[in-house]
Amino acid sequence: MVRHDEHRRNQLLYREVNKRIREVGDLSASDERAGFLCECGEPDCTETFEVTRSQFDGLLGDPNRVLLATHHLAHRNGERVVAEYDTFVVVAAS
Repeated sequence: MVRHDEHRRNQLLYREVNKRIREVGDLSASDERAGFLCECGEPDCTETFEVTRSQFDGLLGDPNRVLLATHHLAHRNGERVVAEYDTFVVVAAS
């Protein structure tokens, strides 16, 4: 089991990778999609899903919001769902 502080560090690392994907991706229109990483914080997670530029940019204003693969939500406690999509959810991390 991953400790809380390690879990949070992993979430922040995955967010940095996703920011980089956003920077180098050719997402000139707000509805263009790119593959982003699940930010669940589990070290062995390799889940990816498509997110539009506008969806991802909407997350950047709040560092406590994370992208999760939809089926990862069942394993989370104490986090509020902010937005729900077909393949991913946005949660306010505790």
